Amino acid sequence: MEACATAHHWARAFHAAGHEVRPINPRFGKPCVRVSKNGAVDAGSPHKIVPEAWCSFAAVITAISATAGSGQADTPVRPGAMVILGPFTDAVYPTQIDAAPVLGLAGEQRGFYGGNRWRPAWSAYRHPRGGGNAHGGVDIYAPRGTRIVAMVDGDVTQISAADNNGMGNRVHLAFSAFGVRYKFVVGHLDRFEGGPMTVAKGTVIGYAGCTGNAASGQPCLAPNSCGTYSTHIHLQLHRIADNRLLDPLRALGWTLRYHDNTRDVPCSSVVG
Repeated sequence: MEACATAHHWARAFHAAGHEVRPINPRFGKPCVRVSKNGAVDAGSPHKIVPEAWCSFAAVITAISATAGSGQADTPVRPGAMVILGPFTDAVYPTQIDAAPVLGLAGEQRGFYGGNRWRPAWSAYRHPRGGGNAHGGVDIYAPRGTRIVAMVDGDVTQISAADNNGMGNRVHLAFSAFGVRYKFVVGHLDRFEGGPMTVAKGTVIGYAGCTGNAASGQPCLAPNSCGTYSTHIHLQLHRIADNRLLDPLRALGWTLRYHDNTRDVPCSSVVG
């Protein structure tokens, strides 16, 4: 939004609606224009969340969402230079059903579940779970022992599965974005790398495993009837001040293969 009279008006309107309004350094963004700089031509409605095809951005820093309870409005969207492209040491991520990786994606949303089912939608952030609960993070497929790296620069702490938390061995990766403290939580790790430390993005912080509830009725330690596994990392994002859950993929700018796959079918339908 341009720093003009309408910007002040909409800033006040957003603030009145309960959103925090902050100025953004112009080096992070580019004006949203359709053709040349002409108010009558390029003035777009400021409530739009997703840019139209004519709208080009150098980097998106924050967005406003009308989706109540989703955490979207509070999710910090990091400029690309500040994050790693995926949770693995290589851009060629591990695949589940013998398909070649799609370059540019961060990995694959876990698809295999107990009962010999393929249901990747269950691994998505906020997907409904039993008892009226929603999935608090996203499950990313990774064979046991896969090296997992820090997504951003931050401070690592390690929490053992001995506390009986469902996420098992997990790393907390704390970082700051726009003056606010957040932490990624990476769960179900087999083991840690090193000890508590300050790390740069891309540093190995642990290895994928089956700790916590990852192996409870799931083909994690042993394969299902199709010979495939459900091994994965569980990735969460919290705002530290109030422990609010946010969308980790949105914050990182990642897209996972099968994120839009809504099939719930026997594993034999997708294997072989």
